[in-house]
Amino acid sequence: MRTLLTRQSASWEALHTLLAKSHLRLEKGEAGGYTVLATDHTIRVKASDVFRHNFAGKENRKATEQVLGPWKEPSTSLQSPPTQTGRTSVRNQAQREERREQRLRDRNALMAEYNQYRNQQRAVCKGITAKGRDDRQQALSRLKQRKREIRALAQSWPARKILLSKAVAASVIELRTLKMSTQKARQAQFPKNLRTWVAERAAEGDARAAAQLRGWRYADQRNQRRLDARLETNALHLGPETDEETSDWSEFIEQRLAAQQRAENLAGQIATARIWTINRTTGDVSYTLNGKLSVIDRGRRVTVLNQNEAAIVFGLEMAVQKYGSRIACSGGDDWKRQVVKVAVQNGIFVEFTDPEMRDALYQHQLLANPLQIKATRLHALETRLQNEDTSGMLFTNEADVHLLLSCLQPAAHSQQLLQILKASQEPEPKANIGSNLTVAVIKTPDGRQSFRVSIDEGKRKQVLERVEQVRQSTQWALRDRIKTPSHEREGR
Repeated sequence: MRTLLTRQSASWEALHTLLAKSHLRLEKGEAGGYTVLATDHTIRVKASDVFRHNFAGKENRKATEQVLGPWKEPSTSLQSPPTQTGRTSVRNQAQREERREQRLRDRNALMAEYNQYRNQQRAVCKGITAKGRDDRQQALSRLKQRKREIRALAQSWPARKILLSKAVAASVIELRTLKMSTQKARQAQFPKNLRTWVAERAAEGDARAAAQLRGWRYADQRNQRRLDARLETNALHLGPETDEETSDWSEFIEQRLAAQQRAENLAGQIATARIWTINRTTGDVSYTLNGKLSVIDRGRRVTVLNQNEAAIVFGLEMAVQKYGSRIACSGGDDWKRQVVKVAVQNGIFVEFTDPEMRDALYQHQLLANPLQIKATRLHALETRLQNEDTSGMLFTNEADVHLLLSCLQPAAHSQQLLQILKASQEPEPKANIGSNLTVAVIKTPDGRQSFRVSIDEGKRKQVLERVEQVRQSTQWALRDRIKTPSHEREGR
């Protein structure tokens, strides 16, 4: 009742409806007092004894009446008939129990159908993956056969080099196109999440799905009312832009989608590769991508002429097809760094003979996973919390501060808090986070915006334990997502 009376839409009718759900009815006496009655019993008590906060004393009753307006009797639909007996109440209770059990059976049946649908779609996705793997193996087998046929031709070596280069280039384009088509097919068949699936079933006319949607909506409304009841009236309340809080997983999914879009664009560029010139004397074949001379196949060497990503991918995949996964790469340091980065971003399995490139490849592979980045930063935070004076820790990287605060509260709240502090006009704005630490925005001597985090010595252990828990959870999630490369599974 107290929650109801805090709303702007509160009325006597809403109050009567609320009480009727608990088999209660409110009556007003001639002297101005109120009485609460049980609709299915002979119990009557003063409202001031039941709802003291709103009906005990003239001042409370006056405040309540100002909110609800002039007194109105409950509608006849909310009043129990005077001839209601205990037998009627028992029958109604039995009907309610029967309806509740029926809803439970419908919900369980709906969840069973969803699980069956999800398992079927997962099986379909596995089939698509297996077919894509078989198609890739067949394409590679065709390339090997074509190479053998070309080498057996009674032609000059430059002529055979040209034919080999054409065959490899066609195979690179075919494999890249096959990979993207497999990914698109899997994405189209990937099982929908539960709420989306139920909403679609409800739109098709499934009464059980419609009831489940209503149940979720009622649950969301109840949770929102409980939250509203806990909010102080004379305060500023901040929340995320949407009802769902952002998380590291949603950011990870967004990055995956962006990477997939980039891969599709890249595959389209590679598919436009065309032969530009052929040197009949040496057998060198030059290829253009996006209308620009980009790759030269010299037989024993594949030369990439520009640092365009599509050109590097095309050249790398040609080299892997021609020479195997172990590649010797020569060129400047900028070229080597770019080749390593492109190989990791596009999932090209390659082993560089250059030790520095191998180390850089390993580091890029670690950083390619956002969970690995998070785990590394959390480990650095742990080290600082263990070894530094926590009464005034200085952070120049906002991402590290956000990560620390996210260990103690939702990530969306931490992000909003930092934005508010940075936009504040105060000389040194600061905020307290759950009585565990204080974060302040300061200016360093060189004029850069930084953050000072202060943690009481008595709270250091609690904050450190929380950071350690989040790091361990991140590492567990990272281990679950790491897949053994196929060449290791096959004992290659």
